[in-house]
Amino acid sequence: MASLYRVFKSQVAITMPAVVTRKSTRARIPLGQFRLDDVGNVVFFRGLGFRPSTRVLTSDEPLTVKLEEDVTSAWRLATCDALPPGHKSLGAIGRLSVPQNAKIKRSGGDDTWEDMIFYRRDRGQSLRAWLGPGNYDPEPLFGGFVRENWILDSSDISERTLSFGKQIYGVDTSGRDRTGRRWRWIVTQAGVTYYHAATNEAASFFDGILETACIAPN
Repeated sequence: MASLYRVFKSQVAITMPAVVTRKSTRARIPLGQFRLDDVGNVVFFRGLGFRPSTRVLTSDEPLTVKLEEDVTSAWRLATCDALPPGHKSLGAIGRLSVPQNAKIKRSGGDDTWEDMIFYRRDRGQSLRAWLGPGNYDPEPLFGGFVRENWILDSSDISERTLSFGKQIYGVDTSGRDRTGRRWRWIVTQAGVTYYHAATNEAASFFDGILETACIAPN
């Protein structure tokens, strides 16, 4: 069964769960709805069992949002197997398989760090993984949202949840900006992995790495 929402820009009324990009004052109104008195141009809709949906409010006209069940759209992660020849593992619980000859740079502090995987033909493009215990979020479905300017500058966006077993592990959002460059933002319990303004060739290289995502065995 789908879930329907109506959104109004001037006095935004939406059915929970939903999260907006700026701090808002919520006042409960009838029928389980909430009024958001201060709302940004981007609204993120999240609900357990539903495919995520992000909408841009462009006018004062009401917007009806229909959330779909994520039965067919969810990315279901598997337990990690042995690494293929010529590859190494990146990450602790959530892992990626990276070519052995890939250029990787790590920076960060004691409990968080950023790994940068550079595109072999252009070191100016990179896949970044901001991970570590300091980034741990037990409910990634409701946090770590895509940067608003990425959404506003995009011509198309695709979203899906990540699951492992019966647990929601994160949200995978990808898009293309108005110049044709691609971006992807994956938020999980362990942190955020992303690239931005990538060419089609670089994005395909990064996506190949991201599609190897798996969960380390206990």
